[in-house]
Amino acid sequence: MGAKHTDLVLVWAWTALRRHPLIAIGAVANIAVSLAILGSFLLMAANIEHLAGNLARQATISVELMDQADGKAITKQFAADPRVKDAIYVSKEQSLEEYAKRVNMPYKDLKNSIANPLPNMVRVTVNEPGDLAAVVTSAKSVKGVAKVRYQRDVAEKLFRLADGIKLLGLVLGAVMALAALMLVSTTIQLGVHSRRREIRIMQLVGATNGFIRAPFIVEGAVQGLCGGSLAAVLLLVGYSYLYAQITANLTFVDLIYGPLFLTLSALGLVVCGVLFGIIGSLLGTRQYLKLI
Repeated sequence: MGAKHTDLVLVWAWTALRRHPLIAIGAVANIAVSLAILGSFLLMAANIEHLAGNLARQATISVELMDQADGKAITKQFAADPRVKDAIYVSKEQSLEEYAKRVNMPYKDLKNSIANPLPNMVRVTVNEPGDLAAVVTSAKSVKGVAKVRYQRDVAEKLFRLADGIKLLGLVLGAVMALAALMLVSTTIQLGVHSRRREIRIMQLVGATNGFIRAPFIVEGAVQGLCGGSLAAVLLLVGYSYLYAQITANLTFVDLIYGPLFLTLSALGLVVCGVLFGIIGSLLGTRQYLKLI
């Protein structure tokens, strides 16, 4: 396509946007709302997964040993596992001392008053949250291990919650995206209908369907670009405000934040907006121009 043709395509696209400003604004707003909803759910799911991952990494597997088991040898066996970050042997005396501190009681008094019922154990932490279940299963098969305990409920529930939020966000985002595509398509169809005589004349003088379709694709891409950019601004401003509030008031909550994360999130929304606009344009021109 030459420079003159490109200029003509851009002028035609700009003219179409000016002819139907309210519909174009509606399409932009719909795309922005759709992407903002989808982005919000995905950011929420990403942070919940991040929190669950942190909890899972901090989770300790308590491997209780039989009385006659060689605790140090078993500890070395766990430490040699590449999935294990750390393995620490804790004798029953150390366990009793820790218990005395938790109940705020002198260790000597507790030791002299009762027989120590606690077992020797190995405390194991893993490198990745996904390794927890596998390491627990492996620990149960180690000779000399009596019982394996670990707090998995909180992390697993958070992972399930993150999956549910992502699914809900994708469903709502898909519904809103469909509405946005239909609105963009309707905008393009109105433009095609209002210029049907011009289009017919162009076809008669030999203009290709691709050339005729190009201005409408540009029009849809511009609407998508504006909608995606608006969604990115809304989401980044809202997320930055939320991050500042949580950081100031809930210091124990670790949200994902950083220039790279925010930039990639914004670019993702903008790219999705442009794709929405282009797809909507293709749908609108396909029906009216009878393109295959």
